[in-house]
Amino acid sequence: MNGDELPDLEGVCKDKASSEESKPDIACKSIYPALARAVMFDLHENEMEMLERSLSGMNSPRNVVVVGPGSEVLPFSENLETVVRMLNGGNMILMDYNAAICDKMPDYLREKGFGEAFSIVRATDDVDVSEARNTIFVVNRDIREGYNLPENSISAIDMTVAVHHATQYEVDIVNFGSEAHRVLQPGGILHIGEGDVDMKYSERKTLKIAEDLTNALDRGLMIQDERCQDAPSRGRYFNIGNENPLCVFVSPTGMVSIPYAPAYDVLQRAGYKQIALLDGRNVVLPLIDHAMEEDFQGMIVPVREYYRRIAETGLPRLDKDKHEAFWKALAKEQSDAERGLVEYYSPPAMVCNSLRKAGFSIEEARYTKHGPFVNILARARK
Repeated sequence: MNGDELPDLEGVCKDKASSEESKPDIACKSIYPALARAVMFDLHENEMEMLERSLSGMNSPRNVVVVGPGSEVLPFSENLETVVRMLNGGNMILMDYNAAICDKMPDYLREKGFGEAFSIVRATDDVDVSEARNTIFVVNRDIREGYNLPENSISAIDMTVAVHHATQYEVDIVNFGSEAHRVLQPGGILHIGEGDVDMKYSERKTLKIAEDLTNALDRGLMIQDERCQDAPSRGRYFNIGNENPLCVFVSPTGMVSIPYAPAYDVLQRAGYKQIALLDGRNVVLPLIDHAMEEDFQGMIVPVREYYRRIAETGLPRLDKDKHEAFWKALAKEQSDAERGLVEYYSPPAMVCNSLRKAGFSIEEARYTKHGPFVNILARARK
């Protein structure tokens, strides 16, 4: 393969997808910063311009939270002077769920010269920005646990390619927005950088399975979703009217199991393809079934188009010695996404609607010229 050819990602993903358990996202891998620079340069340029412009009209000093900044804190680490202007004497809270990433941030920021302009603190979970000035706090915290910050204490929150790992459910986007709204000052800014793709089909598929089973069996049902391995499993209930609901389990590998043999005939009649009855009792099927046209068009097609655009954007900007690692990372992400795992990008319209429900007005949704991304800028209505 020469440096300009695209590999057979579909074939690679098929090899990986059979029963392999998904591993954590690639943000902690050494290739990630190079991949981010190659693929997200347009997204990052928009991010810095939109944040600086919005913050320039707000009172100083300004406190900014960055969710999921990664070990090299892109793109902020490459824009020291801009960050100084943004904060204007205030503070930045870098919040990441991965402790290993948090451990790397302080030294990297010092290498980039941030130690001369800011105090850099590897903080505990409790951060007090009320008295601090010109300080960067690095905090190991999961966005799903909310912000351990006072109400109306933050000027801006940035979530760039972070939300899509946190949840597979649309309702959580509203919840994340509501928590951001709580800590933002009146008129505060929320910036979300997201992929321009709909990977929430897997949630709709779980709802379809629930509907098909409850309609045919006239029985209550609970779906126990264990796909997010770094978070508690989620239970969702449907048509609960008796004390013995049918349990449907979605495993970390993207397989659905139902310990109730009659579900086999129900799902076969409903058009499910790759389905098996094990030990005469346990019904097993993939959550995303490549053999079902609805799944293929609703999930596989948009996922493959998204990663094709990623490859076309990133390849020309990467050194050839990084190509192999790039393809491995891309194949890993695409394999996960095609099974409804790890990658849960929300379509931009869904993000905007969720933020409106959470109390924001949308000021701008800017699609990148290069790569399949969108910058969404929202302002808190108080």
